[in-house]
Amino acid sequence: MFNDQISDVNQTLVDARIARIKTTLRALSESTLEDYQVAVYSNVNAVLNLGNQMHPLTNISPEGPAAIGDLTDNLTSLNNDAMDIAQVLLATETSAAQLFNLAAATQNQLRQAIREVFYESDVCRYIEAFLNSQNIAAGASASIDYNSGQATLPMTNETILKPTSIMSGSNSDPAGTMTNLSALLDGSVESCMVFAGAFLELIVTFGTPAILNRIQLELDDYEGLELTTLTSSPDGIIFDDVLADLGETHQVLNGTSGKLSGDVILDFPPRYVSQLRLVINDRINVGRIALRSLTFSQRSYGTSADLTSTLIKAPLGSVQFSTDQDTWEAFTTLVHQISTNGVHFSVITPGSVITVSQPFYYKVSLQRVPGAFSDTSSPIADPSQSTLYALTGSTSTDLGNGILQRTLVFSSISGPVTLRETPIPGTFQVSEGAAGLDSSNYSFSNGILSFPIEKYNISMTYQTSSLGLAALLEREGYYTPILREFCFEKA
Repeated sequence: MFNDQISDVNQTLVDARIARIKTTLRALSESTLEDYQVAVYSNVNAVLNLGNQMHPLTNISPEGPAAIGDLTDNLTSLNNDAMDIAQVLLATETSAAQLFNLAAATQNQLRQAIREVFYESDVCRYIEAFLNSQNIAAGASASIDYNSGQATLPMTNETILKPTSIMSGSNSDPAGTMTNLSALLDGSVESCMVFAGAFLELIVTFGTPAILNRIQLELDDYEGLELTTLTSSPDGIIFDDVLADLGETHQVLNGTSGKLSGDVILDFPPRYVSQLRLVINDRINVGRIALRSLTFSQRSYGTSADLTSTLIKAPLGSVQFSTDQDTWEAFTTLVHQISTNGVHFSVITPGSVITVSQPFYYKVSLQRVPGAFSDTSSPIADPSQSTLYALTGSTSTDLGNGILQRTLVFSSISGPVTLRETPIPGTFQVSEGAAGLDSSNYSFSNGILSFPIEKYNISMTYQTSSLGLAALLEREGYYTPILREFCFEKA
């Protein structure tokens, strides 16, 4: 008789055997209904009685004439069993993938629930800490990244950059052991790099210098890792601190990343990169650093955008406005506004205290500033607007091999001068008139030159990479302001 186990989706082996005998059953040619029933029941019950066992092999008589069927019947049974087992393995793989996706979905739901507790608005505070479409009015032209919960200029293109190599650096824990390093770049969610050690240095190399402005790390678990170093170089000569651009000295990699989303996404000012160096520490001393992937992106953006919130009903009265944002100096801007009617808006600035007497709308305009990219030869930030120095001459000489010789002449300097380029170590020189000055007469640190007293007729000479900030105009389309959070809190 029929058995309920053939309807069990987990009985893949039985299902495969039932599927095989269908061809035999369809080809039956019996004389009566009873004969058909006997044949069908016999074939089906043979499968059910066998269950999850292998087909028994036919014994070959040790004496007597040889029969072809003695061999071919056994080989046919073994071949059928092998195909059925393959179906079981495929079903097991599919089930494992479904369980993996279910676990990931469950984790996302848990993190979402935690975020809602931590970043919940109430009568005293309205906060959008994880930007999404729920509280944004229709028609917003800004791009909203739902992984990182932030707004940017409209993204026009994204290119995933493929490194030519990735390797464990010499500064990794010497007692550590590496497993499956290639998993970082293979694009598979099932594979995972595991380093059994306390700290790991990764060196990522690209074939040719490419513009990079986003890095995403996919964690294997969410236990206390920390990114302590992230530097980039366009040419192997000059190295830039990416974490410093983000205003960080380190980046925690755990379940609190991405405001409790667990997504580790680093957006930074675009730069030419031929090599990256990452150092990751194990903060909880379990001796395990595990990552599933490293993704490097080149994102380009439009020039302007805006978004407007839905109606904000509380808080009212005296309210302090704050944001979490990045505008990357003078290259981009964010203009914040509020309105009580959704038509006429007035400008507000982060950190200010405003008075609102009725529900209001919040609007932000995102812009890239073309004028900030027009003079790519000047290494000084806004020289024409500064009262601290007077730049009277600026020359650039191409020395070849990606190196520029820069000479700047100032008629006077009464305050700090900030360079927009990074001098190659050992090439920075300062002169007063025709006389060279040694480092005891001035201070130069983190790209800032300063003197203890006002100076006149100062010349500054140094070498820098032609792929550094001298290539600023080429990177213009990859700049965007970033709005990660806005908040109105009762003062």
